[in-house]
Amino acid sequence: MRRLLSVVVPLVFVVPALVACGANGGTKGGDDSLDSSNPGFDSGTVDPGFDVAGPGLDVGGTDTTFDKDSACAAKSYGGKKIPLAIAIVFDQSGSMSDGSPTRLTIARNGVEKALSDPKFDDVAVGLFRFGYTSGTFGSGCTWDTTPTAAPLPLSTGRTALFAELDKLKPSGSTPTWDALNASYGWLAPKVYAKTPPYDGKTAVILVTDGAPTCGTQTPADYVALVAKGRKATIDTFFIGLPGSDEHFDSADPSSPLTSSLMSKMAANGTDIANLPAGCDADPSPMSSPPKKPCYFDMSAGVTTDGIAAALDNIRKVSSSCEFIMPAADPSYDSSRPGVYVTDGKGGKTDLPKCVAGDPLPAGGCWDWADAAHTHLKIVGDGCKTVQTDDKSTVDILLPCKLK
Repeated sequence: MRRLLSVVVPLVFVVPALVACGANGGTKGGDDSLDSSNPGFDSGTVDPGFDVAGPGLDVGGTDTTFDKDSACAAKSYGGKKIPLAIAIVFDQSGSMSDGSPTRLTIARNGVEKALSDPKFDDVAVGLFRFGYTSGTFGSGCTWDTTPTAAPLPLSTGRTALFAELDKLKPSGSTPTWDALNASYGWLAPKVYAKTPPYDGKTAVILVTDGAPTCGTQTPADYVALVAKGRKATIDTFFIGLPGSDEHFDSADPSSPLTSSLMSKMAANGTDIANLPAGCDADPSPMSSPPKKPCYFDMSAGVTTDGIAAALDNIRKVSSSCEFIMPAADPSYDSSRPGVYVTDGKGGKTDLPKCVAGDPLPAGGCWDWADAAHTHLKIVGDGCKTVQTDDKSTVDILLPCKLK
């Protein structure tokens, strides 16, 4: 069993709060800081011009229904989704060496199996490590303040990412809060600035096998941290390996179980629609296991295929239903698009424009995702088709401009 450490720096300095070095020389900031690597980023506030709730629906206005019978032929464009970037925050604490093969080996093989699929070619994936021994800091309460492998589309970055994954070895403790905080802090300014590949959707995936053993943060601090990441439009998902069902404080059986804490964190980390239906978003009591976890629970046994399936599921629910409007010939009218979703069996649905206050049509509808009308968003059943059916396609048709 592992206990929560109150002091994790065994040398030279005696300080009132935990200080630990990251792989790149970073130190832990205050508990209110989202950014442990970029002191210039104010994590407590969001720029008033930044839409923290997502693009939303810009309904109304003077848009008219697409006229497929206009005087000249409409021009069709294949819909292009906004990008998806994923940062995997990977636990390599000493307990990841348990089992034969080890937990770390199975989890790493599962990650590589999923990411080897061409379906991930356009997804930018990177790696943050935590829980390893580094230099003179023998406690192992260390974490990456910058990614070991920065997220890059796997069509070009797969080899470099896999090389870093293959170097992972169990060795340290479990500074979970610091690792998540550092990943958010590194990502958030780039998401805000819409710096490619963070100009679409961004997600963090925490892979861990147990309770934190570094730091003095409370369970409430963990939930608040994930909620702050969500406010910065970064979704967070969790994969719990064997060992993730232990108590937050192994010396106190009345303390929250890590499984209940992760279920609550997962529910605060992304839209409820991205989670298993009916999952236990706020387990009570927290000292008991969740009735149905909101995260990928592999505490009873982890397999390569199970990890691969979890990552593919996260890819699907994280993939956007927001599409970039085509750069059309000036003779075509991009203000009155026709939007069609075709499922993998060839079933084609003509989506109407969403109308404020009206119930969603059976097949879904579309609306503008931004005031400038550079992106459109599919909602309702059409979005579910886009996310879950890898063979589905979206077409955007533009009519001729009216004379």
